[in-house]
Amino acid sequence: MTDPALVAIITEMIAFQVRGGNTPEDAQRALYRLASNDVVDAAYEEHKRRCGEIFYLKDPATLHGIRGHWYSGPTDKDRYWPALEWHLVEKEGWQEDAITLLDDASSKIVAHLDPPGHQGFATRGLVVGYVQSGKTTNFTALIAKAADVGYRCFFVLSGTHNVLRNQTQDRLTRQLSDVNSAHWHRLTDATSDRLPRGGHPDAFFASTVASDQRVLGVFKKNATVLRRLRTWLKRASPTSLAAYPILIIDDESDLASVNTNEPDMQPTRINAEIRDILALLPCHAFVGYTATPFANMLIDATYPDDLYPRDFIISLSAPDAYFGTERIFGRDRRTADEDDDALGGMRVICEVPET
Repeated sequence: MTDPALVAIITEMIAFQVRGGNTPEDAQRALYRLASNDVVDAAYEEHKRRCGEIFYLKDPATLHGIRGHWYSGPTDKDRYWPALEWHLVEKEGWQEDAITLLDDASSKIVAHLDPPGHQGFATRGLVVGYVQSGKTTNFTALIAKAADVGYRCFFVLSGTHNVLRNQTQDRLTRQLSDVNSAHWHRLTDATSDRLPRGGHPDAFFASTVASDQRVLGVFKKNATVLRRLRTWLKRASPTSLAAYPILIIDDESDLASVNTNEPDMQPTRINAEIRDILALLPCHAFVGYTATPFANMLIDATYPDDLYPRDFIISLSAPDAYFGTERIFGRDRRTADEDDDALGGMRVICEVPET
């Protein structure tokens, strides 16, 4: 019989190597030198089982292509997700069932990103949620878990005006960096999305790697702001950027980000700036969040440098207490034999006869 404790250790080692860019099969072969074939094979199967458990979660629903299985979920050794979970429970009063839903949904999204150790990747994804139903908390959890697996930098594009950007910055500060202040470096603050003056980006990246910090910046979707960010990144060497996997969250991604010109014409300014930023980043994931995905899904997919969510689309479920248009107005039948009670709708519309 194989030793369960040893299998657990080797399983963690496989997960670590896969996060670093190796395939599970490569990790399996490399670990044959450290333990018996039976132990390593058992650990390999356990890693695959954990990854599949997350990747094939029925909720949230997913439309995706073929992706490698690499993310086996949060662990006891993680730093950023446990801190966020603690904050939500202890400071904001979240119940266990709500935490479980958030945990599952954010893990599934992480599983559809590329491992941060891959040599060159450009993920494009879209997460669809209901209006005012927890999308911001979901991408906060996504950032925390991506930070745990090795993504080093996080840019959030939030709104076109200061009010929404400042609100998002304040929330991420409270839920992420304030509960783990020694391990976060904020590029922006609650009052400004201007980058700090002075210093070379290569030195900045090197210093945050040396101190094992993650970097967080929240920026308006404003052409001038994004151009400043692009100019700052352009000063960095390709070698520095290649060793710095970055996750970009596009909040309300149907607003301002989509190119509304013909695809073969000069793209709109904000769309062009976002594309130019992504083109500078050898290792990045770009994930949009929206409640109205139609513009994003109708982006011309034949233009690979545009923002079409070619890798995955994930639809978040509405929370149990969510009170939206379907509860008020009801909906059409999805199947012929669906019960009338499932259609919803409230007696809020009164038809007034003409006479």
